[in-house]
Amino acid sequence: MSEIPQEGELSRHPVPRLLLGLCRQRYDGALVLERERTTKRVLFQGGIPIFAESNLPSESLGVQLLDDGSIDRDAHAKVSALVQERGLKEGAALLELGVLPPKELFEALKAQVRLRVMACFAWSDGRFALEADDTPADDAGAF
Repeated sequence: MSEIPQEGELSRHPVPRLLLGLCRQRYDGALVLERERTTKRVLFQGGIPIFAESNLPSESLGVQLLDDGSIDRDAHAKVSALVQERGLKEGAALLELGVLPPKELFEALKAQVRLRVMACFAWSDGRFALEADDTPADDAGAF
């Protein structure tokens, strides 16, 4: 597999091929994927995706947990309110409110990374960029 350029079109460099190449290169940094109004940022450590961000509200952790039945609407509303009031991440709010035990939160975060990345597999158009200077914290670990 050839060297992955710093940026390019997904029509020439499909997402599955990018992920495989970054894995083989043991890439540390971020892969930013953009298509229409959607942006995803995947952080890699040693070629393994360890975190994924999305600008889609439908891909938030709270919505994911609500959709899969892990939390109910009341719990989701409480978590959302705490996130707004205190500027917490959803995971921190879930733990603080006792909505999910740590192990279930960990599993949900793993699923969230997987879902956010897999949603891009079908993208045949759009752009990507590598940001090698955006590396995970030293204490971050792969799921």
